[in-house]
Amino acid sequence: MTDAAASNNAGVSELDKQRLTYAWQWFAYHAEQRMKLFHYTLIGFTLISAAIAQAVTSKEHGFGALFCAFGIVLSFIFSRLDRRNRDLVRRGEKMLRALEHHALCLPVEGEAEAKASAIPGLLTGHGDQDEEHWYRVDQHIVNAWVGAHRFWMPMVSYVFALAFAGGGYYFAVQAGWLQSVDFGAWIASALRLG
Repeated sequence: MTDAAASNNAGVSELDKQRLTYAWQWFAYHAEQRMKLFHYTLIGFTLISAAIAQAVTSKEHGFGALFCAFGIVLSFIFSRLDRRNRDLVRRGEKMLRALEHHALCLPVEGEAEAKASAIPGLLTGHGDQDEEHWYRVDQHIVNAWVGAHRFWMPMVSYVFALAFAGGGYYFAVQAGWLQSVDFGAWIASALRLG
């Protein structure tokens, strides 16, 4: 490596170090907050599910329906708070990606294997697929397969909301507030009409 290339990549400025520290602390704080929110939500869902189970065994249909409604509301609140935390984590990722590219992964001048692009870093090597492909179904399948939080954390909320809605329907039917629907016959008649 030449002296010019060594001086070009010799170090990171103090301002860049402060920016990296700030961006990392932002990212770490909001990522930790997101995980804590998920843990507390699972605890909340567990407590509500236990209350619903108690309502089933004691045949308290009104309380069971109330707990199911509370579970649906909690699921919605969790999904909105998780969305906000996810956006804040992504802001930190974007800043870290930019700083990594600017300050840490500059191409080394003078080396034979140096190319026009920067050396890929931990974040810059992955690209920004979240922004480009958020609407693609195949990207969601990949996210589910690799265990991405952006897929599974909201999915947990949606599954619990559906389970609580099903429980609320059960309690409403048992209490006599709703008439039971034969979903099989309903679907068959809908298919015959089409």
